[in-house]
Amino acid sequence: MKSNKFIKKDDLIIFLFFLSGGVSLLYEIVWAKQLQFLFGSSIYSISTILSSFFSGMALGSYLLGKWETKIKPIFIYAGIEMVIGIYCLISFFLTGLIDHIYLTLVPHLTGSNSISSLIIKFLLSFGILIIPTTLMGGTLPVLSRHIRTTTTNKGSKIGKLYGANTFGAVTGAGLTGFFLIEKYGLSMTAVIGACLSIGIGLTAYLYGKLKGPDSVQPEIKFLQTSNSASKQCLVAYTISGFCAIAYEVLWTRSLLQNLPSSTYTFSLILILYLLGIALGSIITGWFTTKMKSPPLWFALIQISLAVSIFCSLKLSESAFFLDSVVDGNWFSYLAAMGLKTGALVFVPSGLMGSLFPVMIQWYRGKSKDIGDAVGKIYSMNTVGGILGSFCAGFLLIPFLGLSKSLVVLATINLMLGIFFIKESNVVRSRQKWKYGVVSALIITVFIGYGVSGKLLESYVPQGYKQLFYKEGVSANVGVYQSIVRGREDVKILKVNGVYQSGGTDEHAMLVQRRQGHLPMLLHERPDSVLVIGLATGITLSAIAEHKKVKHIDCIEIVPSQLEAALQFKQENQEIISDPRLNIIIDDGRSYVKTSAVKYKVIVGDMFQMSSAGTSAMYALEHVQACKNHLAKDGIMVQYIPLQQVSENDLKSILKSFTTVFPFVQLWISDTFGQKPVLAIAAASSMIRLNIGQIKNRIENSGAKTLGSVGYDNPYLLIGQCALQSEMVKKYVGDASLITLDHQHIEFSTPRVLIEARGANVRSIMSNILGNIKPLRVEIPNDNFQETLTELNAHVQANKNNAIAELALTTQNWSAAEKLLNVSIEKIPNHFDTRRILGRIQVFVAIDLLKQKEIKKATHRLNRAKELGIKDVLVTQLLEASKKPANR
Repeated sequence: MKSNKFIKKDDLIIFLFFLSGGVSLLYEIVWAKQLQFLFGSSIYSISTILSSFFSGMALGSYLLGKWETKIKPIFIYAGIEMVIGIYCLISFFLTGLIDHIYLTLVPHLTGSNSISSLIIKFLLSFGILIIPTTLMGGTLPVLSRHIRTTTTNKGSKIGKLYGANTFGAVTGAGLTGFFLIEKYGLSMTAVIGACLSIGIGLTAYLYGKLKGPDSVQPEIKFLQTSNSASKQCLVAYTISGFCAIAYEVLWTRSLLQNLPSSTYTFSLILILYLLGIALGSIITGWFTTKMKSPPLWFALIQISLAVSIFCSLKLSESAFFLDSVVDGNWFSYLAAMGLKTGALVFVPSGLMGSLFPVMIQWYRGKSKDIGDAVGKIYSMNTVGGILGSFCAGFLLIPFLGLSKSLVVLATINLMLGIFFIKESNVVRSRQKWKYGVVSALIITVFIGYGVSGKLLESYVPQGYKQLFYKEGVSANVGVYQSIVRGREDVKILKVNGVYQSGGTDEHAMLVQRRQGHLPMLLHERPDSVLVIGLATGITLSAIAEHKKVKHIDCIEIVPSQLEAALQFKQENQEIISDPRLNIIIDDGRSYVKTSAVKYKVIVGDMFQMSSAGTSAMYALEHVQACKNHLAKDGIMVQYIPLQQVSENDLKSILKSFTTVFPFVQLWISDTFGQKPVLAIAAASSMIRLNIGQIKNRIENSGAKTLGSVGYDNPYLLIGQCALQSEMVKKYVGDASLITLDHQHIEFSTPRVLIEARGANVRSIMSNILGNIKPLRVEIPNDNFQETLTELNAHVQANKNNAIAELALTTQNWSAAEKLLNVSIEKIPNHFDTRRILGRIQVFVAIDLLKQKEIKKATHRLNRAKELGIKDVLVTQLLEASKKPANR
C-alpha cells in the first residue's frame, strides 16, 4: 500500500531525477577532464570545451521541450537515461578517434590557441558531446510534461524536480571530486556513471509500467501572459543566466586569491553554488502557485541578489579568520574552506535558484504545454550562461578586474529589478517619472559605492608593497617587493594567491639558478632547450648564460606571467629580450604532445603540485611525449618540490620516468630545511658522470653565476647525485603509476601540505639517504686516486648536509653542527656546508639572545658572517646584541 502511494505521488521520479543530476555532474567533470587531456588546459581550451557542453544542454532543452508525441513522457525519460549510459560506455573509443583527428589537423593550424584551432576544438568537443548533452538537457522538459499528466500541483512539483536534480548535482560533484576519481580514475568513474544511468532508465521504465496509463489532471489556473510579456520573461531569464554563470567565474577567481587552487577548492565552490541553487528552487517552489505577480517576484529577487553580492563579499572577508583553526587537520581545513566559500556564494546562489519556479509560473501562462515552457526557459537560461562564462573570463576580468566586474553584474541585477517593478503595475502611471528619478539615484549610489569600495583588491602580503598585479584571462598574477629594512631587494611572485617557488631572496635565487645550470652541465651540447614554465625567468637566464645554447623555447600557460617576469629583469638579466628565446603561450603538456620540434634538453619547472591539473605534468603519457621530442642523445630534467609530496607520491612520479626512460637519476639539488628540491634526470642513453668532462663543461660554459650557487665545483655538483638508475628502480618498487586516467597525486598532494607538516620530508630524505650507494663515476687515470678521494669527500659532505638539514627540522642544532664540522674540516670551502653551518649559527644566536648570553650570541653571529651568511637578519641581531652591552 505504501509503495503504491510512493508511486502515485511521483516521489520515485523525483528521487530518480536526483540521481540523474548526480550522474550528469559526474559526466560533466569526467568529459571535461578527458577533453582537457586531448586539447590542453589553457583557459581557451577549457572555455571551448565547456561552451560545447552547455550548447548541447541548451539545444536538448529546447528541442525536447517542443517535441510532442503520444509516447508516455516517463518512457521517453527512461530511454534518454539508458541511451546516455550506453553512449558513455562507447565514448572511450570516440575520444581516441577525436584525439587522432586533432593530432592529424594540428600541423595545419597556426597555433594551439589560434582562432582556427579553437574552432576545431569546439567542433570536435561538440561532435563528441552533442548526443549525451542534448539528451541530458531534455530530461527536465520531458519530466515536466510527465508532471502535467500526474499531478495538479505542477508549479511546486517542477520546483521540486529542478531542486532535486540540482541536489543530485551537489552530491555528484562531491562524490566525483572528493572520492570517485581519486579512488577509481576517470574511466572507471565514467563506467560507474553509465551503470547508474542505465539503472535509472530501467527503473523509470518499470515505474511507468506499474503506474499504468496516465490520467490527465485538470489544469491549474495560470495567469495569462501576453506575447510581449512572455518575450520579456525569456529575455529576463537569459540575462539572469548570463549573470549567474559570470558570478560563478568571478567568485572562483576571487576565492583563489586566498584559497589554494587545488581540485578540492574547485569542487567546494561548485558544491556550495549548486547547493544554494537547489535550496532556493525548492523553497520558492512551495508557494509559486500562490504568486499573483511573478514579474514582481522576479524584480524583488533581482534587487535582493544585487544587495546580497555586496553583503556576501563583506562577510567573506571576515571569514578568513578561520585559517587559525585549521591546525594541520584535513577535515577542519575543508570545513574552514567551505565556510569561506559559503560566506561568498551561498545566499546569492540561493536567490538565483529561486528564480526558476518563478519563471515557470510567469512564462507558463502563455504556453499550452508545460514541457515546452520548461524547455524554452531552461535553454535560454543556459544560453545566457554560455555568454556569461565567455564574457566574464575574456572581457570583464581582463578589462575591468574582479571588483568592477562584480559591480557591473550586480548593477545589471539591480536594473532588471527596478525595470520589472515598474512593469508589474505596482507603480502607478502618474508616479513612474518619480520612480525613474529615484531609481536612477539608487543605481548611481550603488555603482559609486561598489567602485570606491575596493571589495576585491589583490591581497598584498604584510611587509610588502605591490609592484605588479593583473587579473588576466587565465589567472591573477602579482609581484610584491619587501619594505622591511635591509631586505628591499627581495621580491616574490604570486599566481592566484599562491606563492611561487621563484623569488629574489638568497635561497630562492640559488634554487632557480641551479635549476637552469644542472641540465646544461649534464649534456655535452645543449644547443636547443625546451623549458616548461616561465615564473620569474631566473632559471631561464641561468640556461641562457651557457654559450652552447643556441635556441630556447619556453612554454607558459599564463600570459600575464610574461609581464610579471619584466619585474625581475635585474635578477633574470633581461632574459625576455634575449634573441635566442621564444616564449609560447600554451599548456606545456599540450605543446609537447602536439609539437614536432626535437630538443637536446627539456626542463620541467618546479610546479605547484597541489594545484588542480598540475599532476598531468607527471603522468606517464606526458613523460612519454617529452621523450618523443628529445633528440637521440637528449636529456629531460624535472624538478620536484619535496615538501609537497608523500613518499608514495614521489615513488609514483619516479615510476612514470623509469617506465619511459631506461636511464633515470635522482639528484638532491638543494637540501634546505623542510623544502628540499629533487631533480629527476632521465635519458634514453646513459647519463655519464665523467669528472673530467663536467669540469671541462664548467670551465668553458661561459656561465657567470655558477660560482654563486657552488656549481663551479664539479665535485660538489656530482656529489648531489643521490641515486643512479638501478637504485632508483629499486627505490620505486611496485609504486602505482600516474596516468592521465588516474592522477591520484592530484588529490593526495593538497592533503600532504596540510597534514604532513615536515614529517613527509624527513621520511623521504631518510629513505633516500639510506639507499645511496657509491656512484659510478668516470675518473681520469692520471690523477685517479687523488680525484677519487676528493670526490668521495664531497659525496659524504653532501650526505652529511642532508642529514644535518633533517636534524634542523627538529631544532637539534648541536647534532647538525657536529656533523657539519666534520665535513668543513675536510673541505673548508664546501659551498653548501658553509651555508648550512652559517644558518645554524644564526639559530643558536637567537636562542642565546633570549637567554641574555650576549657575548656567546655575538660570537655566533660573527661566525655566521665569516661563513658567508649575508642575510640582513644577522646584521640586525648584531645591532640588537650590542645595545645591552652599551648600557
